[in-house]
Amino acid sequence: DLKQTELQVIDKMNAHYKWEGYENDPFVVDMKKMVNDHFEEIAQRKGITVQEAAKASWQRWAMVLSMMALFFATLPYYFTGYWWSLLVTPQLAWIIVANHWHDCLHFSMSTNWKINAILPYLFPWLSSPWMWYHQHVIGHHAYTNVARMDPDLAHAPQLMREHESIKWRPMHKTQHRMPQLAFVWSVAVGLGLNLLSDIRANLKLSYNSSVPYNQLDAGRLLVHVLGRVYYVVALFVWPFYVFPVWKAVIWALVPITSFSWSFMLSSQVNHLTDETSHASSSNILKHQVLT
Repeated sequence: DLKQTELQVIDKMNAHYKWEGYENDPFVVDMKKMVNDHFEEIAQRKGITVQEAAKASWQRWAMVLSMMALFFATLPYYFTGYWWSLLVTPQLAWIIVANHWHDCLHFSMSTNWKINAILPYLFPWLSSPWMWYHQHVIGHHAYTNVARMDPDLAHAPQLMREHESIKWRPMHKTQHRMPQLAFVWSVAVGLGLNLLSDIRANLKLSYNSSVPYNQLDAGRLLVHVLGRVYYVVALFVWPFYVFPVWKAVIWALVPITSFSWSFMLSSQVNHLTDETSHASSSNILKHQVLT
């Protein structure tokens, strides 16, 4: 049940991080003071609460809404087969996801939790928001680059080995070559995050064998599956009812591949460097800085 899942997560956290003396650690004290001072200054200057100061400003919202408007403005051209939209529309989709979807799912865009929770479901192109909570928020950010705790280390272990915790396979000998790398980056979002990782988590009740996953009840599972069916139809199926087969194949593959490459280019450079991939600390704040 949910309580058992929560206890599993807590046990994992206690296994990696040490909490004795944490609050009095000089680094922790300095970090908390720096963060509090930063947002308190903004709150005083703008005449708002500290909580409001920690969320997106009206300028940030204006930028996000402008990007959404641009995206929706391209859709009539995209659905009618204009070639320029083949790249422009998915890149605008990526910009929207990177600038609001991610932050909403960290509950950092709005002071209203319902806005943070609901808005990502209007743009489920990167992943099911429900799955993203498990993979990214609960797993990756809490245990960045921690073996068997960060699910991002084990998305495609059969093809890529980017951490010593992944068992070596013969395919890893060629992972640096462009054909193999290009294949992984091309299917990472469309096939990986949106479908395969999702299916495995619901079957194994664990996201990439790293994050415990509570079994959905029948009604919630049905809604979740319908959401994934909508994703498949919206990205891969409809072109075959509108365009000739050769053009439908292009429209079904190129946009999500372009989107996937933008995601991979942005995400892989952040944590998988020589300095960060195996860095570690038993202090959670220090660990976040190191990785």
